[in-house]
Amino acid sequence: MLSRNIAIVVTMLLVMIGLLHVVWGFGSFWPANDAEQFMSTFVGDPGPVPPQLLSLLFGLIFMAMGVMFSLWAWEKELPGPRKLWQILMIAIVSIFALRGLAGYLPVFAGSLDPFMTLNRQLYSPLCIIIALAGTIILVRRQP
Repeated sequence: MLSRNIAIVVTMLLVMIGLLHVVWGFGSFWPANDAEQFMSTFVGDPGPVPPQLLSLLFGLIFMAMGVMFSLWAWEKELPGPRKLWQILMIAIVSIFALRGLAGYLPVFAGSLDPFMTLNRQLYSPLCIIIALAGTIILVRRQP
């Protein structure tokens, strides 16, 4: 039951993050006012705005990951070999863990504010929480 409740929260988070990326994929800078504010808040780089197609693709990937967490937690039959899905879950958890931990490394030191502050206070902790939640979901379904 615990892993199912965690999966609901993680799924909602990932779907919301995915929807935000989809909004960006259609050319909106919301909740930023313009491209400059968008880049300093969400990318941390004064360079060009990422391609809309890339944002759209990431949005769909985030939403798919959320659905996958729920399907795994509810022990639904997934198409294909179970081992493949288990490897995908481990990969997703690992990516979130690495991104979360990397946010505290000097690699982001040159990033613009408010990205730098948001990265340390929100983005990285959220990635770590998703990784921990994914680990719980993954471990609780072991045969």
